[in-house]
Amino acid sequence: IGHLDTQQYETLSDSQLHGHETLQESQQTIGHLDTQQYETLSDSQLQAHEHPQQSQQTKRQLDTRHDETLSRSQSHEAEKTQEDSEQTASLQQEAHEKHREKQRLIARLKLREESERLAHEKKLMADAEAKYKSGRKFYDTGDYARALYYYRQAAELGHSRAQNDLGFMYSHGKGVNADKSEAVKWYRLSAEKGYAPAQYNLGLMYFSGEGVSANYREAFTWYRKSAEQGYAKAQYSLGNMYLNGDFVRKNGRLAEKWYRLAAKQGYYPAQLALRMAAYGNSSEPFTKFQYESGMKFYEAGDYVNAAICYRKAAERNHAGAQYSLGAMYMNGIGVSKNFSEAFKWYHKAALQGHDRAQYNLGVMYTNGVGVSQNYMKAFIWYQKAALQGHGKAQYNLGAMYENGDGVSQDLSEALRWYIKAAENGHESAKSAVERLRRT
Repeated sequence: IGHLDTQQYETLSDSQLHGHETLQESQQTIGHLDTQQYETLSDSQLQAHEHPQQSQQTKRQLDTRHDETLSRSQSHEAEKTQEDSEQTASLQQEAHEKHREKQRLIARLKLREESERLAHEKKLMADAEAKYKSGRKFYDTGDYARALYYYRQAAELGHSRAQNDLGFMYSHGKGVNADKSEAVKWYRLSAEKGYAPAQYNLGLMYFSGEGVSANYREAFTWYRKSAEQGYAKAQYSLGNMYLNGDFVRKNGRLAEKWYRLAAKQGYYPAQLALRMAAYGNSSEPFTKFQYESGMKFYEAGDYVNAAICYRKAAERNHAGAQYSLGAMYMNGIGVSKNFSEAFKWYHKAALQGHDRAQYNLGVMYTNGVGVSQNYMKAFIWYQKAALQGHGKAQYNLGAMYENGDGVSQDLSEALRWYIKAAENGHESAKSAVERLRRT
């Protein structure tokens, strides 16, 4: 068959070829089938005739194609993931820009609101300052009712000085009934704004227990806030607390420090405190100094410090200080009103021959204030004061003789004491003299 020419070979029928081919020739013929015929064979035909090595090669080709397909799929997925990531990043960037723009808008609105608020506050404070000045003008002329009106308007607008001055008017009953609690309220509002005089006044209220429960800790706190701002009265009061050990431990060095700071500003009580330190606490000059300081404080309207100084002198048996401290307790000035304390200090002064203290004891026994009513004891104390020329005591003694209160009725003695009282300028005594002479 190998020597047949090509044309003859191609014309042979399948049966002729089958009859002449040997097994070896048949295998050679199959090996030389052209590629096109081989590729058209079915999978089953290939499987029947393929050599094992050819089967493995085919499997490798299929695996390669699968790997290529999987790789293309993974590449496609990666490209899609990247596209999604880029789209997400773009959306996030867009959202971030919108958020930033929103924040810028909010900031501009807040800035505008703050600017408007400050402008409004500036206008309010200008109005408050004008009202405060009007109040101050009326206060200086003694028109307390109008001063109170303008101070209140300014205070309600947050004016710290007006709040402090309004508190002072409530504390001392200027143009309004005295109301210590209301005074504390306005002092506190001003003090919390950092106004040094108000901080000092609030400290005083806490120290004396007026309008608020006595509290040395709070007094010390507010005194110190005011003192650290250079307010001389507060510096002096802080020095007193260190000197006397009120809430804090006694500390002469710190007391001197605060006294000196106040004295440098010309505050007289602090100057005297430094001057008198050399005398020692038990000396007579020191006692006199405390009493005189109390009078100066009282005249200046600083009743709390007046009471403090009076007490120090009173405890050293100064009759004038004892009387003055009794009067402050009697009227609730600088201290809480306390008739029992008033009687105690009046009595101490009266035993030393203080005529006004003796007269006041007579009044307290007459009216039963701070002590049980007792006309006989009232008569005794009136008589002691009357013998020293006290006009009111002389008049009251005459009345007791006329009415027989605490003593047997004696119109002659009544007339005699009325005449003495009239000579001392007592107007009611003059009328009593004329009445008794007509009878």
